[in-house]
Amino acid sequence: MKGLLIANGEIGDKEFYSKLMDKEDFEYITCADGGANNAYKLKIKPDSIVGDLDSINEKVRTYFTGEKVDFIKYPAQKNETDTEIALSHLIEKGCNSIIMIGCSGRRIDHTMANIHLLYELAKKNIDAMMVDEYNSMEVILNEKALIGKKGCTVSLVPLSESVKKITLHGFYYQLNNQDLDMGSSRGISNVVTDNKAKIEFEQGVLLLVYSEGD
Repeated sequence: MKGLLIANGEIGDKEFYSKLMDKEDFEYITCADGGANNAYKLKIKPDSIVGDLDSINEKVRTYFTGEKVDFIKYPAQKNETDTEIALSHLIEKGCNSIIMIGCSGRRIDHTMANIHLLYELAKKNIDAMMVDEYNSMEVILNEKALIGKKGCTVSLVPLSESVKKITLHGFYYQLNNQDLDMGSSRGISNVVTDNKAKIEFEQGVLLLVYSEGD
């Protein structure tokens, strides 16, 4: 079951997100609190809005109330961000594939926290991707096939102290059974050269960043 999470980060190119909605078949859509403002801007009707609900524009709140959207309120003082709560809600609804939008922007602390949420999802075997107009990001814990991504720029960023014995197939810059350590920029800006490219490694946590440009 595929879910969409809309958070309260920056949303720029409306056409990009319109194409995303046309391409993907989302079975459940939730907003993390102020993500409802982004949903309204993009003319997306969510199934639910979750969080402490303190960041929603009143016009947006009134509109989605009239549309019978489910509001699920949590206390303002809590141990999780609204985005983490929304992800848990999607999983409870049965989503095993999740796309996250509005999860990056000026608040670098929130952006970094959301990247780490990708790691938590990977541990639960949830196929998750954080997407904006310029980049798509996912965390992998084992081998990954990059089907149909020839020509794409991909950066490999270790989220663990070391990612052990990486081998790359179908990349411009090759690694063959080599380690990639946290703090190294060696994995930045590689290019996929084969539509059946593959990443293999034995141990570690790896963030993949797919970029539209250099």
